[in-house]
Amino acid sequence: MLFFAAPAIVHMRFALPFRSLVWWPHIAAPLIGTAIFASAIGPAPVWPELLWRTAAFLASLVGTAAFGYWLNDCTDIATDRRAGKKNLAANASPIGRAVVLLALLLLGAAPWRWLAPAAPTAFALWLLLTGCLAAYSVPPLRLKTRPLLGVLCDMAYGHLLPGWLTLALFWPETVAVSTVGTVAFLVLWSCWSMAKGVRNILLHQISDRAGDKRAGERTFVVKYGGAIVALMINRVLLPLEWLLFFALLVALAPWSSLPLWGFVAFMGLQWLSIGLWWDLGTRWQRLYDKFWFLPNDFYEGWLPHLAAGVFVGLHRLPVWWLLAVLAVVPMALKLLRRGLVMIGRNLHDLRVHLRAYRKGRFGWMDKR
Repeated sequence: MLFFAAPAIVHMRFALPFRSLVWWPHIAAPLIGTAIFASAIGPAPVWPELLWRTAAFLASLVGTAAFGYWLNDCTDIATDRRAGKKNLAANASPIGRAVVLLALLLLGAAPWRWLAPAAPTAFALWLLLTGCLAAYSVPPLRLKTRPLLGVLCDMAYGHLLPGWLTLALFWPETVAVSTVGTVAFLVLWSCWSMAKGVRNILLHQISDRAGDKRAGERTFVVKYGGAIVALMINRVLLPLEWLLFFALLVALAPWSSLPLWGFVAFMGLQWLSIGLWWDLGTRWQRLYDKFWFLPNDFYEGWLPHLAAGVFVGLHRLPVWWLLAVLAVVPMALKLLRRGLVMIGRNLHDLRVHLRAYRKGRFGWMDKR
């Protein structure tokens, strides 16, 4: 689809100071999938209006996300120095940091001059999202230093609010939100988004816990310990997230069953790829760790394309539309190619271990 050419700008070199290569896959890709699906479930869209709305939405998304990350870097200069982390904002003067911050905020806000009159609820959500970005980083609130509030705030501005904003902006006016099916979808979507957001920020804090301790940051993981949080992810968050997401796909079935069958195919592929068949000496805890980031592979790589397939199917568009979407989301192509390349090796390893199974060796079940 032509209106998805805009995401390419975030992969350009000038975007590196704003860490677009970090946030674009796990924030933008699921939002693009959400926007495509919401546009698909209504009548055939008016193309000039949809193109303009999507371009404005992507511009605001880029500006707002870059603003949030740059603001976080500007307020973390001292703590990153103590933690030994690289901070690109530290290389700029105070005036330079303020100018860049204002420019990014204007980039995120400007599209709402045209979007707000048609979608006031979405604009209100954008204002709330921007406020959460500030509350997370800027003293005296600086919620990132408060264990529970920091986790909830990150989940809100990184996952829940952007999703609500996207649905408010692209949900067709002809599809009522008061029906049982729609309400079930929205509730499940919100619960799944919260579980996904909490898991992601806790995983980020686990990877940063050593630097956070050196900097004196009191994050959730620093307060309660990495082992306790890892156990919570393994036993509670990850199973809950998968359960909610599966229920969400079932709720989507009245519109299209393609996402559900795509998810089944993804899980089948990952079962072959995760290492259960050939990694005979792997401890169960390491297998848990491999699953920590597994949902993101689906959200970032498969979800936008399954949504595009729903769009093509519901509006009876030619297949080249779907191929066009595949061509402009390189993250998804990379994941799909990696999975397909691994299938041959995995099937070979499966045959090897089935022969071992018949001989009475159960190495992959060893809990050493």
